[in-house]
Amino acid sequence: MDKHLRSPEKAPVDGKSIADADAVADADADGIDRIKSAPETYQISFMNFVDRLLNVTLHDVPSIYAFCLICQKFNDGREIANWVQAALRLKVNRMDLRIRQLRNSNFLFDSLFGCNIVSLNLLLDFADDAPECRFSLPNLKMLSVQYMKFNAVNVLLECCPVLEYLVVCNCYCDPGEMLRICIPSLMALKLVNGVNCLEGELELDAPKLEYFNYGGFLATRFLGKALKCLRIARLDLEENMLHHCPQPLPRFRKLVALAIKVMEPHGWELLPNLLYCAPNLKKLYLKAGFDVEQYAIFKASLDKSFSICLSQRSETCFLLEIKRKVEN
Repeated sequence: MDKHLRSPEKAPVDGKSIADADAVADADADGIDRIKSAPETYQISFMNFVDRLLNVTLHDVPSIYAFCLICQKFNDGREIANWVQAALRLKVNRMDLRIRQLRNSNFLFDSLFGCNIVSLNLLLDFADDAPECRFSLPNLKMLSVQYMKFNAVNVLLECCPVLEYLVVCNCYCDPGEMLRICIPSLMALKLVNGVNCLEGELELDAPKLEYFNYGGFLATRFLGKALKCLRIARLDLEENMLHHCPQPLPRFRKLVALAIKVMEPHGWELLPNLLYCAPNLKKLYLKAGFDVEQYAIFKASLDKSFSICLSQRSETCFLLEIKRKVEN
């Protein structure tokens, strides 16, 4: 089947459990996988199965733990919205929606408005241009979004007042459009920018952020307030992307350890500036790209207040331990 409705394996349903969803489908859909007719018949059979599962089989169940819907070909937002509403009536806590070429997406967004879920994963690529959206997710603490337009992500984030964990992966934008991540409660952020974000911009204001993982392509411009609580940052950038590093660099006052996947020549040139912008940085891991000559130039460029101790952790990984002399 190209479409699946499943709960996590043995996810609890008020003391009971639902087995793998494919097994449920085989039992309740009158042999749906044995139908050999046209694709339209598959879709109708699948729709009937999901309707029966949510509105008949689970009708008397007080609550369910999670709802996961993956649709590769079925993409009618009207019908999907009905399924989401049915799952919400079952007091679901976590929701995972992955819809390809979504049509009539406003119906889906409206079905989520004001719901009480605490975790949401959205993978939505749209058949048409991304629509104007409205959201209200007052209890959401964990959010992952993929393949959504920056403007839709911005609207979504504005409506998550208690969000703590955020993943934004391969979203896209028009030239000059800004992704705004301004969330006072945010503690962990993973941001992966695809090639469609090369001309986009990023604003980050998250005073409680402790963990930051940035991968892919750098935005053309970065606006960030002091990340006073940041403890761990990971950069997993595409090759040559350090040439587009935003200037000036933001201040990372509480950053103590940093790992860089690939260090290239331009990265060595930026490194002294990074040390000044991260006054408490003590350990810098270079996973690949260490160059003896570039390291010597970098070390010679530092003033006498810095002391660098170099050690090799593996064949390609090097550790720079950074000490700063404090003047009396």
